[in-house]
Amino acid sequence: MPRYYIPLCWLWLLLFLPIGGAALAQDQAQPLPDKKDKAKPADDQDKDKEPAPKPLPQLSPEARYDYQGEATFILQNLFQFPSPYAGPNSFRSRQETELSHTYTLYLGARVVNNLEVYVNPEIAWGNGISEGQGLAGYTNGDLIGQPSLRPEPYLARYFVRWRIPMRHIGAHAGGEHIREVQAGRSPNVIAGDIPAHRLVVTVGKMSIADIFDVNSYANNPRTQFMNHAFGNNLAYDYAQETRGYDLGAAVVWVNPTWAVRFGTFAMPTSAGGPDLAYDWQHDHSEQIEGEIHPQLLRWKNAPPTIVRLLAFRNVGDMGQYRDALAAQQAGLPPDITTVQRQGAVKYGFGLNF
Repeated sequence: MPRYYIPLCWLWLLLFLPIGGAALAQDQAQPLPDKKDKAKPADDQDKDKEPAPKPLPQLSPEARYDYQGEATFILQNLFQFPSPYAGPNSFRSRQETELSHTYTLYLGARVVNNLEVYVNPEIAWGNGISEGQGLAGYTNGDLIGQPSLRPEPYLARYFVRWRIPMRHIGAHAGGEHIREVQAGRSPNVIAGDIPAHRLVVTVGKMSIADIFDVNSYANNPRTQFMNHAFGNNLAYDYAQETRGYDLGAAVVWVNPTWAVRFGTFAMPTSAGGPDLAYDWQHDHSEQIEGEIHPQLLRWKNAPPTIVRLLAFRNVGDMGQYRDALAAQQAGLPPDITTVQRQGAVKYGFGLNF
């Protein structure tokens, strides 16, 4: 590791670690539990007059900008174990201790009401045990399983988020008003009032898991479960480049008790590769997700249950395992790259609650 990276590492840590890192907060349908809806109750409204739409508040300088930082250190040890069938990509049987560490800045600006821009510079250093290979459910979900990547800063995310307020029909005929909820401050979320009924458009570079298959308990290996198998639904083979991010757009229709999400993103030109391509005939990835909040718990002030049903479809340069097995040559391992074809389709479904 070049020596000039070390001072940069500790500079980022000292400047931004006191701010603290947290799991990426999303534009979910539910408001924060400790905040009340700011809409005026229907019973308190003048029944003889149609309520005027509530104007969005003027932004203070503090509400226009936000910066936060996150530093993650994961130290793991592996002891030697019996491994009689080791191959080139097997989990290596050896006494080994490895440290991985990542540093991220979350920089955001609210350009105008409901329009925000975010940029996330990031750097990833260190290694994982067995160089990140040999396990499907890898023990360090923050590790990029590609030891050939250069340890240089990169832009993990850069995207624009536009919230479009949607009018909600109140209890009285013609009683339209804009309801608001409080969005708490968190990485890539500027605190402030946002419409409770809204259409959210996000365009740029991000992780698909920032928007789809989000779960309050299993969505971020830096603050929750470290094992890759618990990061997201294992059936969800979402598109991403080597570092775990992608280019695309998503539209989310959010209401207090339900939400619908749709997104279209680029596909990597090779499995786990660094290059992305978007071509409607050969390379693209779509996902759609519906979310509902049934009140299954009956005690007073019980939070709603959140249920999400997801479907995805990837189109890219891919092959099928059964074809690779059929084409296997005697004495050689099967090679899926020999049966790849353009426009191959992979799809799947997931349930998240």
